[in-house]
Amino acid sequence: MELSLSSLIRFQNYTFSTPSEKFHTIFATVIFTLQIAFLIFSLAFIQSEKPKLDSKEAKEKYGDLYLGLKTKERTALLSPVVFLLRRLFLAAIVVFWPDRSYFQIQTIIFKCSLVMIFTGYMEPLITRIANRMELINDAIVLVCSYFLIIFSSLVDDPETRYTSAWPLIGLILGLILFNLGVIMFRGIKSLIHHIKLRILRYKNRKFAEKKEFEKNLINAFNKRNLVMRQKALDLEQRYVCQNGLLDP
Repeated sequence: MELSLSSLIRFQNYTFSTPSEKFHTIFATVIFTLQIAFLIFSLAFIQSEKPKLDSKEAKEKYGDLYLGLKTKERTALLSPVVFLLRRLFLAAIVVFWPDRSYFQIQTIIFKCSLVMIFTGYMEPLITRIANRMELINDAIVLVCSYFLIIFSSLVDDPETRYTSAWPLIGLILGLILFNLGVIMFRGIKSLIHHIKLRILRYKNRKFAEKKEFEKNLINAFNKRNLVMRQKALDLEQRYVCQNGLLDP
């Protein structure tokens, strides 16, 4: 977002009069070109590699590009592109429409609505709870975007603007706490699951060691009985031979 804003702002003063301006202009052009190239590359690459995305090799090499997304649906794989486009679009609105606050606000509200519709209809993420969280985040961002109308020149009273900021702060704070709560809940749940798994592995290992000990004990007992039986047969044969009952 910051790179998009800085590069687009530089395009409003696109000059090469001094070495410093040449550097900044070229740098902004390169940054913006890389952003567009990465957007196009990620879209084309993920779509072309769709049949291989579930393989272990693909996840190790470039799994971060589609982490948490449904790999069976092409529309779900558009989520990273939508994420990049919404930020580039917002930066363009802020930079190129500075004197058209009404159109800026309406375009931002429309953009947030489209992203919310995409998330709610496509459900691009794998788990249901992740899709619900994303939808809740988009809904709160959409509600917050309506506060821009109050903060614009359409509302002349400064006191109204100041008072209206408190509900917005409450919404943003609630959104942050909600996300932190979900992250902490999932982290604690994962930790408990890991602890239970370690305990189960420990019990299984102890049980396996006990079974191995019992098996070795039984084998040793059977081996000892076999030796004792052989000794008894030898003694019996020797006794018979000594008493002349049987030729040695």
